[in-house]
Amino acid sequence: MEKFLNYIPVISSTAILSFLFLQFKIAVDSINMRPVERIFFTNSKKFRIYFSALLSSSLIVGPLLLIYINFIEKVPSLNENTIVYSIAFILMFFIIISIIFFILLAVVRLLSVKLDFYIYDSTKKEKWYIVKPISNSKILLWKAGDFYRFIDSEGLMNEVLVKEVNQSKPILFQNFICKNKKNVDIILYTSIAISTIMLFAVTNLDLLWRVLVFGTIVIEYLAVIYILIANNNGKMIEKTSNS
Repeated sequence: MEKFLNYIPVISSTAILSFLFLQFKIAVDSINMRPVERIFFTNSKKFRIYFSALLSSSLIVGPLLLIYINFIEKVPSLNENTIVYSIAFILMFFIIISIIFFILLAVVRLLSVKLDFYIYDSTKKEKWYIVKPISNSKILLWKAGDFYRFIDSEGLMNEVLVKEVNQSKPILFQNFICKNKKNVDIILYTSIAISTIMLFAVTNLDLLWRVLVFGTIVIEYLAVIYILIANNNGKMIEKTSNS
């Protein structure tokens, strides 16, 4: 029994490392994922991808940010309390970026154009739109007139899917941003550079200036996100209209 208890730390470490490796693998596999791939994902699978991406980001950015803070504060030496503090800091960082991520995700979904995919039945001249996957093997389809049917996801793999942009009207300044892409890009990259410099300089300022600078950085990055969404909407509409 004592021998088994001695192996518990090793078993626990192996299980944790295996879990983290799996999360990194899921996060890496989701890079550059096409919109058509997401229509085959159930909500639970989407959540696993989001969780893996956020956890991987926390494990990469969290320790780097902690090292930067410790360097500024000149923390003396590494001990058990420091390790506990580091783990708590990374967990708190994970919670914070998760909240920010899901807020931004809601905003992006609200402002972005909606992509619909459908199967065109040439014999009956019908469009069957893909609604959502019900399980890993079944997908729900819909066509005009409120008709629904289920098909096997494997059968859908052999079908030609057509993309359709669904947007009632462009968001504010979308046409202006798309027509002045080069100028907007200059503003975009300049804002990112200024924000990065300000982020490193903020630690030496008073509390009031820190709050003002942080608020400015938040506004800048929100503007950057809005510009990217508007630009992406224009590209989506242009690609669909030309296809």
